[in-house]
Amino acid sequence: MVNQHMKSPEVPKHRKSKATKRRTVVMSCRVSRRFAELIKRFCQLDGHINPADLLRDSVREKIQREAPELYRQLFQEAQE
Repeated sequence: MVNQHMKSPEVPKHRKSKATKRRTVVMSCRVSRRFAELIKRFCQLDGHINPADLLRDSVREKIQREAPELYRQLFQEAQE
């Protein structure tokens, strides 16, 4: 979950289509304020759009590295 102060003002808020909402879920976790600020600063340095973008990329990379078979299954199931 991202607090209001974490949202970047220059990124427009887009409405999600009903189809997108059916295909996606919201996952959240609590982090300390200091860690949230660190993530926000890292996003600015690294070029990620927002913390959610960084977290998605980070989790995807970790799964790809530590459980490559699960990662491959994701794409195989999508093709079926």
